[in-house]
Order: sequence, then structure tokens, then C-alpha cells
Amino acid sequence: MSESTSSPTTIYRHIVGFQFKANATETEVQSIVDDFDKLAKEFDCILKFEHGLNVSTEGFDRGLTHVFLLSFRSKPEFEDYLVHPSHVAFVEKLLPTLETPPLVVDFVSKSE
Repeated sequence: MSESTSSPTTIYRHIVGFQFKANATETEVQSIVDDFDKLAKEFDCILKFEHGLNVSTEGFDRGLTHVFLLSFRSKPEFEDYLVHPSHVAFVEKLLPTLETPPLVVDFVSKSE
């Protein structure tokens, strides 16, 4: 029996957290979530788009209510996404609805 000698896969991960304004309606919030989902579907370089409500009970969430995880094939493709007009337009619509600036964390994951 031979061992697999495949190289590790690296994925560029982009985590975003939102805290919407207290006066944002459920409809407004859902519109942003839906728009983010549609935006992610526009890009073949996005391997996976996941999102959900913050359910942490640890007390360190800093008021974030919605979390999104986007997985990209590479950092250059992610950088192209950031400056794409569709992404820029989404951010322009998003920012006025937020109580605080979004939390953004990127990392390169490696899996064997």
C-alpha cells in the first residue's frame, strides 16, 4: 500500500462580521444578506460562501450579529474581487446600515 504524496491545499479565507444599526428593519437586514449571497454567486473564484447568525455565548462578539465566510482559490483572485464594481457597489450599500465598521479577517488555510 502506498501513501498519498499529494501536496497540501491552500484556500484563501475571508471572514466578515456585521453589526447592523438598531433601527435596521428585518427586511433591510435580509436584503443585505440576500445581496451578499447574490454577489458571491457572480464570482467563479469563490469556492464557497457560508453565513449565519452569531450564536456565541462567550460574550466576546463585540455586538456582531451576522457572520460570513468566503473561500477563494487564491489571494490574487480575492484581490480582484475586492475592487470589482459589483463588490464596491455592495459595500457602498452595506456601510450605511452598520452600527460599527465590519470586522474583516483573512487567512490562508492549509489542509492535508
